[in-house]
Amino acid sequence: MNKRLTEGLTAAALSALLAGGAFLADRVRPGDAAPMPAPRVVREAEVIDFKIAETPAPTPTPNILPPTAHDIYVNDEKVLFTLSSETTAKALLNGYLKDRAGAIPENEHLISAEYAVRIRIIPTRGELPLSTAAEALEQLRNDPQLLPVKVVTERSEYITNTHRKETAEDDALPVGSRIYRSWGKDGLTAIRSTVTYEGGEEIAATTGTLELIWESNPESVREGIYWSEEPDKPAGKKEGPEGKELGYKLQLPVRVSIGKYFGVNENVFHRGIDLFAKRGTEVKTPGEGVVVWVGERGDYGMTVDIDHGNGFVSRLTHLSPDTLQVVLNQRIFKDELVGFLAPNEENPNVKPHVHYELLIDGEPFNPLYYIG
Repeated sequence: MNKRLTEGLTAAALSALLAGGAFLADRVRPGDAAPMPAPRVVREAEVIDFKIAETPAPTPTPNILPPTAHDIYVNDEKVLFTLSSETTAKALLNGYLKDRAGAIPENEHLISAEYAVRIRIIPTRGELPLSTAAEALEQLRNDPQLLPVKVVTERSEYITNTHRKETAEDDALPVGSRIYRSWGKDGLTAIRSTVTYEGGEEIAATTGTLELIWESNPESVREGIYWSEEPDKPAGKKEGPEGKELGYKLQLPVRVSIGKYFGVNENVFHRGIDLFAKRGTEVKTPGEGVVVWVGERGDYGMTVDIDHGNGFVSRLTHLSPDTLQVVLNQRIFKDELVGFLAPNEENPNVKPHVHYELLIDGEPFNPLYYIG
């Protein structure tokens, strides 16, 4: 036999013998000692390293700006906004400047408004995203220090000077009556100062200077003290005091006898004289002057007032409206026809009459002191 074949068979037989022995060894017969357990090989557990990987940074969205976009630079170092165009940027700056100029207090008026920083508008460098004009304006309003505006105003504060009251007795007025020569008016003084704001905050103010707006006028009142010694009797011809001089004499508007005199008559003050005549009687001007009133005047009916100058005014009443011969602002002369006497339709028991008053500086005086 071949030597190599012999060696192969011998090795195979030896292996089978060993395997049979191992099989018999596992089978323990009664009374035999328990065999030793075969050693077990334990492998080390495989360690898996769990690591949390960092989230990768997102890819930035490209800042896509229109080719016309412009930046607003402040003091050549800070980009404030990027807007769609140079025109939009200029409109924003002008609008915000007007906005700050209009935000001053009510008692101040604007002198000037300008930006307190240097501003440039240049083509964008792409540092900021695009802003709308409305968004930018809202940011500026919320934070005035973001783009400070210097506003100069004039502040006006007012001081009221209370007027004084003057009261004097007047013997030409009946007791219980009064005339206001002037109603009185408080004076007004302004305190003017210049105020400077920057970024919405007051940073300076000058000392106020006084300016008189108007002076106060006193309240002048004339209180009557005149009363008749015999008030329950008809008044006489020379009742009441005589006023200042006119310089010439007047005449009666109707040349008839006087039916009722000026003064206190039966405890009632009568402001003029009554000239009784027939309806349709001519009524003429007492003297030269200018017509300053033509029209109805309460119980006086149709009335004409004639200003003679120097505070003297003749008042003619109870005229017929349809027969007037004068108009307002007309200059008339002594003894010129004014109109005709109207009938007393309201009280037929009272004869028609012209009630003639002479007012001097607004107060009624006895006309008989001035009739020639």
